[in-house]
Amino acid sequence: MKFEIIFQKVIELYDPHSNEEVDDSIGNLTLLDSYTNRSYQNAVFPIKRFRIIALDKRATFVPLCTKNVFLKYYSKQVDKMLFWGAKDSQDHQQAISEMIYSFLGGKGVYL
Repeated sequence: MKFEIIFQKVIELYDPHSNEEVDDSIGNLTLLDSYTNRSYQNAVFPIKRFRIIALDKRATFVPLCTKNVFLKYYSKQVDKMLFWGAKDSQDHQQAISEMIYSFLGGKGVYL
């Protein structure tokens, strides 16, 4: 019982939007190897971020854009480093769209 109370307090502190349903849009996806991805389970954003940085420090390959997501490189407003929100997801998806558009030479559908 005590664990559940403490766990809930941690979730409320680090992931206040955890009760929101996470969508499967491309803005919420990153490239991780299966071992790393499974090891995260339901960890809160700061734990995932810490692990990505630790992998990078050990010279374990982490795709650049995956590191950028956990560093909130694509987020236009970085005032909440302790959780990943809907605006972060939208900003990440916009960055992906812009890169694809640029890669295609400015042709195609721009989101």
